[in-house]
Amino acid sequence: MIKIREFGITADSHGYTVGKLSVYKDKKTGDETEILTASRYFGNLQGCLRYIRKQMHLEAMKLFDGAIGDAIYMLDELDEKFERLIAGVEK
Repeated sequence: MIKIREFGITADSHGYTVGKLSVYKDKKTGDETEILTASRYFGNLQGCLRYIRKQMHLEAMKLFDGAIGDAIYMLDELDEKFERLIAGVEK
């Protein structure tokens, strides 16, 4: 599984799955397993990355309170961090 912040990406023979990382705890054994929740499906890795970037933007805007110029600056900074994080993957 590829992990990007609070998101995970997996693949199978049908395509890619992206979702929020969560921990499932088996009540009988107590074993913990990482799972994806609120999953979305894409035919390529780039679609997953676009989805994660959009979700990061939405989360940041939900918490933001200020002027439009400051919001644009914040989103630009977020994009730069995201680009550094995934450098080379979208080539």
